[in-house]
Amino acid sequence: MIYSSYSPSLLFVQWISVFKRFS
Repeated sequence: MIYSSYSPSLLFVQWISVFKRFS
């Protein structure tokens, strides 16, 4: 998952996706 522009919102959404997978 590599984005051309790293923005906090995208990182936050990515974290939520990972957290849901581990939950």
